[in-house]
Amino acid sequence: MTPSPLQVKDGQPTSSGVKNRKAENDRSCKQSVESFLQRMENPEVFRQEMIEAGFRNVEIHRINKPFPVTTIPEFWTNMVKGSAPLQMLKKSMIDEVWHEKGIQALDHLKERLPELPTELTSDAWLGVGVK
Repeated sequence: MTPSPLQVKDGQPTSSGVKNRKAENDRSCKQSVESFLQRMENPEVFRQEMIEAGFRNVEIHRINKPFPVTTIPEFWTNMVKGSAPLQMLKKSMIDEVWHEKGIQALDHLKERLPELPTELTSDAWLGVGVK
């Protein structure tokens, strides 16, 4: 998809140009996240990628890490700081769109997180192989 040019008048983006860019960013972001999750959450895909990269005797190990959640804003800030995929998404968006996404993320978390404080877990996959 080729992004449409940002519409500018008197050196400032117009609201229609920002809206067009926002819609394109929304679609692109959703597709990027879905694609990333399909690849990264599947240990068999990870194993196959390592084999295709020339590794043998590939083993995939699950690592589960609990972490405390005291407030939703603090949790979101830490997720953004500590997540390379979120950093990539943030850098791919104009500031206005990223700010709106942050508000949506906070609203989503407020609806779905259990009583706070709580502890959540996160899985990671560690691939080991011989090359």
